[in-house]
Amino acid sequence: MAMSRMPLRSRALDRRAKEAEVASRRSAVLENNVAVQDGRLFFNKQHRGVRYSAPFGLIDSPANRRTAKLIAQQITVSMKLGTFSPADFPILKRYHHTAPQGAYPRFCDYADVWLDKKKVLAPATFRTYRNLIQKHLVPSFGTMPVNEISKPVVERWLAQVSKQRWPASSGQLFALDKWTLCRLPL
Repeated sequence: MAMSRMPLRSRALDRRAKEAEVASRRSAVLENNVAVQDGRLFFNKQHRGVRYSAPFGLIDSPANRRTAKLIAQQITVSMKLGTFSPADFPILKRYHHTAPQGAYPRFCDYADVWLDKKKVLAPATFRTYRNLIQKHLVPSFGTMPVNEISKPVVERWLAQVSKQRWPASSGQLFALDKWTLCRLPL
């Protein structure tokens, strides 16, 4: 009885091996943030909390891989030097545009609008939110456009603030963290 099952198992293993081989041919990560998916080359890299992913517009071949690798190296060097802008690279320009200067409100303006909407809350809750925002958030983030306030920025700020003696309770700190991370249109 065990002998009759062997051919079925081996066929299933063969089928799985073939499926894995086809999948690996369809999607593979090459060196220098170049990936192959369905026979096409893509750029894929995370930088400062943003995933930059875009097609090179090239079919997978050795010559196109070299071209894609050179473009990816240029982008990576630009990121390391701190001069990176998606607008400088045609493959990223279409998929990762940057907003024009002044397109996002400053944090203090956004917080005022947000607080105006929260006036329907219980008076004590509203006062707590207003005090936390005015005493702790506006001094740190007030002039920053909201699109520049990312999760890593808030986490660094929370780490810095938690080292100081804060009159707020840990519950208020959590509420502040939740408000900051969840309420901004990032």
